[in-house]
Amino acid sequence: MRAFSFVGFSFLVLTAMIGASLQANAQAQTSPAMAGWKRGATHRIAQHLNQSKPQLAQAINSLGAKATSARTVIGLQINRDGSVRSRHVQKSSGRAALDKIALQVVSGVGAFPPLPMGSGADTMTLSVPIHFENRVGPGQWRRAIVLHLYRHAAPLLRNNISGTVVVGFSLSRSGQVLSRGIRKSSGNKSLDDSVLRMVADAGPFPTAPSDIPGNNFSFSAPINVNALRPFF
Repeated sequence: MRAFSFVGFSFLVLTAMIGASLQANAQAQTSPAMAGWKRGATHRIAQHLNQSKPQLAQAINSLGAKATSARTVIGLQINRDGSVRSRHVQKSSGRAALDKIALQVVSGVGAFPPLPMGSGADTMTLSVPIHFENRVGPGQWRRAIVLHLYRHAAPLLRNNISGTVVVGFSLSRSGQVLSRGIRKSSGNKSLDDSVLRMVADAGPFPTAPSDIPGNNFSFSAPINVNALRPFF
C-alpha cells in the first residue's frame, strides 16, 4: 500500500512539448539556398513557439486530469515574398479546442524571408507539429486528490462548528474509497463524523496514474473548519 500525506503538496505542473519539424512541399527544389531558408524558418517558428508556452500550457488544461497527450499539425503556406498566404490544420489532435489554440499560436509567427531565387516554387508549405503533453506524476495526483476532497467540504461550514480533523482514507486504483478513519480527532464527535461522511460522499476520486504502482493507496489529510472563514 502506498501512503501519502497532505501536509504539503506540489502545484500541478503542465508542460508543452513543442516541435518545429518543417517539411517543404514536393514542388520546391532542394538546394543549399533552400536548405538554408528552411533552417532559418525552423528557427523562427521554434523561437515563437517557445515564447508561447504559457498559452500552450493553458490549452493542456483541457486534456483532463489523466496523463495524456495530443498532437496537432499546422500547415503554413508561404508566398514567394515570404508573406503567409494561409494557415490551416493539416492533422487534427482530435480535440477542437487544442487545434484552435495551436492555430492561434502559429498565426502569431510573422513574415518569413523571401524564398530563394531559382527555387522553382511560387509557394512553400511548411508543416508545424505541436505536441501537447500532460504528465501526471505522484505530486500532481496527490494535489488532485486533496482538491477533490476539499471541493466536498462546503457542507461542514453549515454545521457552525470549528475545529481541525486529520482524516485517513484508502483508495483503489479506480478512485473508490476502500476505508476511512479519524487519525486525529477535533475533540468534537459531530465534526469527526461529518468529515468521515464527507470522505465517503467524495468518492470516486481521480484515478491513479498508470506509472504509479500498487492497487490501493493510503492518504492522510488535515481538514480545518472555521465557522467564520474556511481556509480552503
